[in-house]
Amino acid sequence: MMNSYPAPAKVNLHLAITDIRDDGLHVLDTSFVYVDVGDVLSISLSNKLQVRCSDASLNGQKILCIEC
Repeated sequence: MMNSYPAPAKVNLHLAITDIRDDGLHVLDTSFVYVDVGDVLSISLSNKLQVRCSDASLNGQKILCIEC
């Protein structure tokens, strides 16, 4: 069974890293606006993590969430 979810896009008007927390994550100071475009995420159960993009040229190591 596959579920699909909207992933609205945003434009950063301002983005600054202001500190690093004890857990290594960054503290951000940001301002942004949502825009009327975005992606659709389709998710299904699997025994293996697979991330694919509808634009095949963006697949593989170019997908940033693979590094998470």
